[in-house]
Amino acid sequence: MKLPPVAAVSRPCLTGLQSIAGIWLPAEWFGAQERATRLLSVWQSKARAYRFPAGDLLIFHEARSLQCEALPGWPLRRYDRTLASAELSANERKAAPAADVWLITAGQIEALRLADAEPILPGLWVDLDAYPLMECVDASELVRLPEMDLDLDGKSLGEVLGDGLPQASDRKQQFLEKLARDRQRSGNRTESASSKPGLLAGTGVADILRVLKIMAFLVGCVMLTVYLAEGMRSQPDPPLEPGASSLPQGTMPLTPPTAELPIPPAPENAGAGWALLLVAVLVWVWFAHVLRRSKARGEPPMLKYSTQPGGASQASSSAQSRIPPRRSHASPPRQRWRDWMVQAIKASGLANLLANYHVRYMREMLQMFEDGDLEKALRHAVPLGESQPMSGQALGNPQARKDLSLSRVSGAGGAGYNFGEEFSQHLAATYRRAFEKLDREGRVDEAVFVLAELLQSRSEALDYLERKERVKQAAELALAWDMPVHTIVRLHCLADDWRTAIAVARRDNAFEAAVSLLATKWPDASRRLRVEWAQSLADRGQWLEAVDTLWPVEQERNLAIRWLESAEKAEGQLAARALVQRACLVPATLQTHVERIARLRNDPEAYAERTALALALIELKAPNTACRRLAKAILPALMVDIAQTRASFHRQQLYVLIQLSGDELLKADLPRQPFPEASRPQALASRKDTAHWQAPPAGNQAILDAAVLADGQFLLALGEAGLVRVDEQGKITARFATPATHIVAAHSGMLALALIKRDQIWRVSRIDIANLHITDLGVMQLDHFATSYDGIGWTVAVGNRLCVLDSTRSLRDVLWQVTDLPGPVISLQTNRQFEVMAVGKPGGFEAWQYRLEDSRRLVGRDQYDYGGGNDFWMIDASDGVLGVSNKVKPNKVELTLQYPHRHIGIALDGVVTSSAAVKLTKDRQLLACVFDEPSLVTRTFFLTHGRSGPCGVLEWPYDAPASTRAMDGDWVIFDCEGRLWHMNAATSMVRSISLRL
Repeated sequence: MKLPPVAAVSRPCLTGLQSIAGIWLPAEWFGAQERATRLLSVWQSKARAYRFPAGDLLIFHEARSLQCEALPGWPLRRYDRTLASAELSANERKAAPAADVWLITAGQIEALRLADAEPILPGLWVDLDAYPLMECVDASELVRLPEMDLDLDGKSLGEVLGDGLPQASDRKQQFLEKLARDRQRSGNRTESASSKPGLLAGTGVADILRVLKIMAFLVGCVMLTVYLAEGMRSQPDPPLEPGASSLPQGTMPLTPPTAELPIPPAPENAGAGWALLLVAVLVWVWFAHVLRRSKARGEPPMLKYSTQPGGASQASSSAQSRIPPRRSHASPPRQRWRDWMVQAIKASGLANLLANYHVRYMREMLQMFEDGDLEKALRHAVPLGESQPMSGQALGNPQARKDLSLSRVSGAGGAGYNFGEEFSQHLAATYRRAFEKLDREGRVDEAVFVLAELLQSRSEALDYLERKERVKQAAELALAWDMPVHTIVRLHCLADDWRTAIAVARRDNAFEAAVSLLATKWPDASRRLRVEWAQSLADRGQWLEAVDTLWPVEQERNLAIRWLESAEKAEGQLAARALVQRACLVPATLQTHVERIARLRNDPEAYAERTALALALIELKAPNTACRRLAKAILPALMVDIAQTRASFHRQQLYVLIQLSGDELLKADLPRQPFPEASRPQALASRKDTAHWQAPPAGNQAILDAAVLADGQFLLALGEAGLVRVDEQGKITARFATPATHIVAAHSGMLALALIKRDQIWRVSRIDIANLHITDLGVMQLDHFATSYDGIGWTVAVGNRLCVLDSTRSLRDVLWQVTDLPGPVISLQTNRQFEVMAVGKPGGFEAWQYRLEDSRRLVGRDQYDYGGGNDFWMIDASDGVLGVSNKVKPNKVELTLQYPHRHIGIALDGVVTSSAAVKLTKDRQLLACVFDEPSLVTRTFFLTHGRSGPCGVLEWPYDAPASTRAMDGDWVIFDCEGRLWHMNAATSMVRSISLRL
């Protein structure tokens, strides 16, 4: 009830900027509907509302600094436990009765008690009938990652050439049948041994016996080798005269077979060499046996790119194809055991024996070429290996091929022979003559074999197949050999395999080079690929680039104009640049945008759009009349921006604009002194002082995720309430009616993916921010996913499988994948240039780093063990893995950042660390180190390399835990009470928003 009024007060109302704790809405001033509307306009999270007979009361969760005159009701200030609508002195408060609210009417205090009020639930006032209800998803049927239905793994040369190669001899079939029988007998023995109980069951005794048998066999082989070696020494070949050759007539003399394996005389102490050789062989056999056992237990000691899907995907059809990762640029690892074996062979005196074998084999092989028996010669020919790096010296004798088919390989990298430069040139000339003879005889398949396998000239082999009009075979081989991506795309276009060509081009973003290669000789294919290129740019939200790409194709200009309109709908700087493009391409339609041009000319706050438009005009190579009119319209306002230091242009740039506008008088009136320059922004990392910031006031809606868009706008995820786009002042400019708790932002700032988890699956929607369009992509089971993408390819991980999905229309198309990682993915981070993931293993993890700008190639793979002096590890897309250790001292924290090749120490003074919880986020060279202090505040320290202290400190309320997101130099911090704080590291510019719906 209302208490009787008491003594008058001297200052009966609140004015100016005050700390406001609530608002009173009197019933005498506002009706019930009006009070509800005004109350909702200032509602904030955790606020309370009450209804009295005299009006409605809103109590904020925490006091906020507000302008009293701008509030929708009476402002209330808190004095201890009581709210008052005036600034009361101590005597006035002492004279006032005990109450929850003091209202000052007619200069007197009226007291209200909350016990006499009725609580209000504003959520019941919101009508949800107009909102569509989404059908619930049955989580029992989880949607798994799709399989790729394109074979981008490539085929072997034998599969490509087919029956064109000579058939294998009968000995091959006999060998394969014997091998199958041996495998079957081995499998039966294994099965029977595993089924028999006894002493050897479940123990390692059987393994030891098996290894002993192998060792005994090797000892016998060594003794036989000794016997043969002694026999050859007793009957040596007649020595060659100086300059003579042991090769057939007409061939070049053979230089020492290898530079790494010379032919020294047998040492006197050959027994030690034999012992060393025997020990090395036995160790190698034991290691190979352990390796096989570890693979059988499911513990792969090293990664291999397998094409078999893992996990639940193994149930899919084997006919489905997968997209392999591009091969690494790195050379194959050197196999050190081969070097040890070479040293043992030298010490044992076997070097002469192996050299004689090599000489004899090469003599016989060259004789086959001289006799013209090319079919047999090709089976015995040794490939040239100088063009490809080798993993070590081949130790055995060269062997003849069973047939001319090859396994799928993208390059060399195995063991090889190095016969010296002179003899290698002789082999190359011999193979070249064989190729020319095969070409003259029309034996195309064998000629390709010589080019690709023997001469290792695969680009020439593809060109040869293309000249012979075998484009389909050339395309398949280019994919199998992992040739340059523009070559793969061009050949598949010529082979009319457009689906594969487009998939590879979208995977590696390789349209431009392929279009240029096709333009001269195949214009129709070039035009079709250009259309696909433009569509991929539009799918990424790069509409202006898509219009420029598509405009040369006259039949598709209507589609280009629709993309131009999409860019104009985005408003801001993108819409300003779209006006320039419209003036260049369709000048007759510029008249319909007179109002937009007038706003750009007259609005003082549109200086950023004017600057973008002016820069676009300056870059034009062939401006027309419409462009000149556009320059003339905005040039006066642009000069005002320059004078007010809102824009900065060089004098030469202004001369170009004035020349374009045709206004010679303005050019004559330009001042001779330098133009005033806009203040140059200073990067946070280069500041000498330490910046200090405070969190913004709380809003009335929880922010679950936030992303920075183009032109300084933000996209906010509000959970079941959907998403909103807000401008720099926090004003809502667009709403998207799809639930979302996570945002995956496109690099263009015009697209995003909205995610929300439903039990064990994620629902994903694609948001076209400019056109306000939502596409439901479906649901999928995900463990990890990238928080940014290029607008098309989105990286996700499930278990030990990593995929890049084409997110333009659904989640069913795979652009790239690795299906059998050695462990589950435990972390995933991406940016524009790099992508790094942590793959779990016992006691640690592996860090895999891919370079995205180079056809997504693996550039690093390192192993880390937990611990190692670090408190925790942080995964960063650019730097890979960062080890962090912190030492807590009284009022001080010492951080040690362990990079792959350096250590950085940073000391933070004045930090209370009695029970601080440390969290780190990294972007480029800037780290945000967050300390949570119970009952105090949360401090975020921004740290950089080369500086011992922080560049900036942000204080945040402790009772509202904040989330941190880094996006290519932009830092966004937000919480569940509607606060959002944004800082650009390149300019140190800070913006704060309190979200109010």
